[in-house]
Amino acid sequence: MILWLWNIKISLLTDRILKKLTIHIAGVIATDKDALEGTKSVLSCKITGLSSKATVSWTKGDQTQEGTTEGELSHGTQISTLTVTNPQEDTEYTCVVTSGEYSSSEPSETPLSLNVYGKFLLFSQAMKVVNSELR
Repeated sequence: MILWLWNIKISLLTDRILKKLTIHIAGVIATDKDALEGTKSVLSCKITGLSSKATVSWTKGDQTQEGTTEGELSHGTQISTLTVTNPQEDTEYTCVVTSGEYSSSEPSETPLSLNVYGKFLLFSQAMKVVNSELR
């Protein structure tokens, strides 16, 4: 999923006073991921178009998650990660990004899914492939 925040500088002339309006543009990209049940998985959220490091957290429902890294700002891009150590079921997580430069602005929330597959399902799918090749 991609979410865009805007960053455009506009000058306005009102009653002989020059006013500047700034709108910030940043892209947030988070991609769903598949994982094997019980196997550590790392989710990522890429934030582009930044002029300063953003504050990033991860949530599951209304609970902030442990095992996150905000990432470092490099050439206007920051990649935050969440490590899920023992996934057991499909779960939706949200990457919550707050501007480091404009901390009073509303945070952007980008959801992504961790789709968890059991070992039996993988074995079953492998057997279907084997059986189809034997025919």
